[in-house]
Amino acid sequence: MQKKSARMQHRYFFRTQYGVIKIKSLSYILSMMGNISSYSQFYR
Repeated sequence: MQKKSARMQHRYFFRTQYGVIKIKSLSYILSMMGNISSYSQFYR
């Protein structure tokens, strides 16, 4: 039983790590897009 719970915990941890990486990459892309739009406004 303990082994099973540990395995589930590991799976949950892996899923959260993947989610965090996904969110980080998404926020990075959004910030890049924001920077590009601000640059275009600055040069305009």
